[in-house]
Amino acid sequence: MAMHVVECPGCSSLLKVPKPVSGARLKCRKCGVVFVGASREMPDPSPGHPAAVHPPAPAPRQAPATSPYFRVTPKRTNNNVVYITIGAAAALILLVVAVVWHVQHQPAPAPPKIAQAPAPTPPPPKPPPGVRGGEFFPPPPPVVGPTPATAPKPVTPPAPTPPPAPVLPANLPVDCRVVKLGLTGMEQAYIQGSVRNDRPEGVKSVTVEIRVPDGDKPPVVRKIICSMLAPQGRSPFMLLCPVPQKDGFKPEDVDVKAQVIAVVPLEPKQICWNIEGALVRGDEAAGTRTITGSVKNLRDVRVTNIEIFADVYFGDGRLAGTATGKLEHGDMLDPSARDDFSLPFDAAIGTRLQTPVVRAAGFVP
Repeated sequence: MAMHVVECPGCSSLLKVPKPVSGARLKCRKCGVVFVGASREMPDPSPGHPAAVHPPAPAPRQAPATSPYFRVTPKRTNNNVVYITIGAAAALILLVVAVVWHVQHQPAPAPPKIAQAPAPTPPPPKPPPGVRGGEFFPPPPPVVGPTPATAPKPVTPPAPTPPPAPVLPANLPVDCRVVKLGLTGMEQAYIQGSVRNDRPEGVKSVTVEIRVPDGDKPPVVRKIICSMLAPQGRSPFMLLCPVPQKDGFKPEDVDVKAQVIAVVPLEPKQICWNIEGALVRGDEAAGTRTITGSVKNLRDVRVTNIEIFADVYFGDGRLAGTATGKLEHGDMLDPSARDDFSLPFDAAIGTRLQTPVVRAAGFVP
């Protein structure tokens, strides 16, 4: 019995068909190619069939005919894995954003409430001696005997007080008087004076107390402090007279009393000395002046941490201000060495200044 087959042009497989076909559109079960072909008759290769013993020679293979209906169906790819991965990533991003938003917008926790202990209940009032439960009982006799010894309280030693700063005897000479300064008809009364250090060593500061009589009232007290007085150095001062000027006021009639009440010595290994030849540079029309001069180390040892102190006075003797500074080339001088200084000083335009009083202070090893 013969069978009908169709050869696949894609994989050359023989496809069985139940009946003869010609120009039919077929699909290969192995490679999936859809083609148009015709069947041919072929002997049945089942056992016992004569054609199975001597099979016919295979026909020569011909190239498949090209048909407008011939196409290869592309193999579909499985995109489910890609979609699942993208969905999982998007869900994870949304979860992270939600957690961050919740943490940022979460209200601050309320401070824990501190439980307050209930107020102690006052003890019931004790009945008077001899009264218990509304009945009278005589109070027990007092016990006479030695009282138990109580442990002595520890005595806390007082905290050590720092030693007071050394103060030199306040016996430096000071002089002052009342003067009138200013234009005619506009004079002002001033207390003018100076304090002199007659000691062989310098002092750090001197406090001067000035008492001005005021008729029947207690005297008016003023205090001034002069700093860095070198040995045999002098520090002038001037301040307004605190007594009101009445008609017929005469400066020479005011009996001013002044005395030094405190002298603070220099620090250990600190020295100070006067500077001669210092000048005030600058035009009176300028608001800024300059105090210039030079410092020489008169000691036979090196002096370090040198500072310059300058008192500047107006032309009438009143204190215009002070200026401090250092040397131009460091703060140290070798024996017999010299260095310059230049201290800026602000003064009102048109004011006349006197030669300043300048001191230098430093430390020796």
